[in-house]
Amino acid sequence: MNTTIRGSSAAHDSNTTIRRSAALEYGVIVLLSLAPLFWRTAVGADHIPAGDSWAYERIFEVFHRDHTIRLVDWNDISLVGMLPVAELWVTIFGYGRDQLHVLGSFLAAVALAGFRSLMRTLGVARRLPALVLVGTYSGFVGVAGTFQSDAFAVAGSIWAIALAMKLWNADPVISVRARAPLSATAQITVALASAAAAAYGFSVRQQAAVSGLAAMLILWS
Repeated sequence: MNTTIRGSSAAHDSNTTIRRSAALEYGVIVLLSLAPLFWRTAVGADHIPAGDSWAYERIFEVFHRDHTIRLVDWNDISLVGMLPVAELWVTIFGYGRDQLHVLGSFLAAVALAGFRSLMRTLGVARRLPALVLVGTYSGFVGVAGTFQSDAFAVAGSIWAIALAMKLWNADPVISVRARAPLSATAQITVALASAAAAAYGFSVRQQAAVSGLAAMLILWS
């Protein structure tokens, strides 16, 4: 009986540690995604276009007002996937430059969450340093909190690979982590979600097609 109690207590402590670790990791994800936006606002640079954001904001302004797509002879990407997501966002939170910048931070957080999911699937124990490393990389800081295509495309791409790896890892023969295999329905759902994420990434930037190919190779192996 004492053995049973000790085992139950150990399992409870383990679950508590896992929940605390997850809360800390998600907290860091939110902080890393919002920090660039807060910094630009604090120094009064939030009105200065970041990279190509001026072009995307102008295109979306026309899309929001006239429901048409009018390019500005600057962008050479798919772009289409950004517009409906942004339209849904401003429908909920209101239209404005600040709202679009917060959307950029939200997509950056989605991308980091996908990276965390991938690391969990691979059994990476020290995920926090990896999240901080990616979240403080200049390429990430430069697009988080801006209305640029990068965060949108990367979010779709990383989730396509993360979900493909989750399905691959469900095979008990090759599983990196000990877990029960997914049901047939769950496998189909995860596979479709991976395909949808890859398609979304491609709908924003053509280069994201690489993530779809990577997901296919993962599932093929």
